Amino acid sequence: MSKKITSSSNPHIKQIVKIRKDKNTRAKEGKVLIVGKKALQDAQKTRPIHTFITTKKRIGKRPKAKKILKVTKEVMKKITNVKSPEDVAAIIEIGDEKIKDKNYVLILDNISDPGNLGTLIRSANALRFDLIIISNHSTDPYSEKALRAAKGATFFIPIKVYTENEILNFIKKNKLKPYLADIKGKSINEMHFEKPLALIVSNEAKGPSTWAKEIAFSFTIDIKKDIDSLNAAIAGSIAMYEMRKK
Repeated sequence: MSKKITSSSNPHIKQIVKIRKDKNTRAKEGKVLIVGKKALQDAQKTRPIHTFITTKKRIGKRPKAKKILKVTKEVMKKITNVKSPEDVAAIIEIGDEKIKDKNYVLILDNISDPGNLGTLIRSANALRFDLIIISNHSTDPYSEKALRAAKGATFFIPIKVYTENEILNFIKKNKLKPYLADIKGKSINEMHFEKPLALIVSNEAKGPSTWAKEIAFSFTIDIKKDIDSLNAAIAGSIAMYEMRKK
């Protein structure tokens, strides 16, 4: 029988909070916190559960987890940083995912907003892209805001974090045709996309990195003249849809 943890200063709870808050801790331990039944159901299809956390008095069928922690509602609030959290959360092992196909690759270049990054992950999964490569200067795909925006998609598509040189080498080695979503590019309506391809979506405020502009075919999405640009997540999602359609 497991004992219920009632204190937020418990060492187990402190470490879980640290995993939620700190990118370096997540990377070092290879673990991430997920919150809620739906997120847990999605994640456990592809990732092992390290620690199952619940406020339930009775768990019922024991989940496949190395550890099970029973906590109070107040402790769950501390763990999840949610005012009214669901009754389950879990620490999931991130792991090193195998890349199966490379015909459709999404490359995220210095995306700083976790909401945009999470939405792009969700769209890439929905539109059947094979792989997501995130530059090491981008925000962390396993931060709580990015996970929330991705709606579980993070665990259904391989995600790699690479340096600029690693991205360039990957493109070259796999003979990918790089396409850059850029406001200064050619109209997307005039583009003929050839696979295997890589779609590069960049930071909407700073624009594309130099390496991306040097190697890629630039294209833009036609919009009204009185609008400066599209949100990076929206532009990337439209581009992925068009690439799959064509």
